[in-house]
Amino acid sequence: MGDRPGSPGAALLGAGIGITDYRLSGYVQRFPGPDDPQGSLRRGPSGEVPFTALPGGSGRNFTWMLTAGVAVADSPSIRLDPSYRYTDAGEIRTDAGDIAIVRYREDGARREIPVRINETFADYRIHSLLVVLRFGVWLDKQRSRLGEKLTYVVRSVTGITQVPGGRTGEEPR
Repeated sequence: MGDRPGSPGAALLGAGIGITDYRLSGYVQRFPGPDDPQGSLRRGPSGEVPFTALPGGSGRNFTWMLTAGVAVADSPSIRLDPSYRYTDAGEIRTDAGDIAIVRYREDGARREIPVRINETFADYRIHSLLVVLRFGVWLDKQRSRLGEKLTYVVRSVTGITQVPGGRTGEEPR
């Protein structure tokens, strides 16, 4: 299923685990289009935008992911694999420190307000839609070799083999 052009496709399911390293630095929220130029988010005299800057942070988290999709053969050597992936990379954290809040007064003067904060955190979750185009004549050869190896392993471990007609039988020892 999914191996020949025009076939309905083969389902793909996957899972994975790993480690995610993250580094937060220079995180700045800019407010480029203040709705109320007369309000607290007005631009500076030369068009400067108000912003809020957060302290950095870094860490390492256990990460896991799940994926599901379908593999469709476009030709004997081309596969198209659309899929969805959910990744849970744990929590990301900032260090304790000062937030810099920068605003501009009506007269254009810059006003910077430091606010001391404790460590902050947020969940780091990723939803991805992917489309992978795989091509190469080696796909069919590799799959054929892998199938042969798996069949041999199953026979060696269980002593059971597939016999003509779809029945199973015990392999002579």
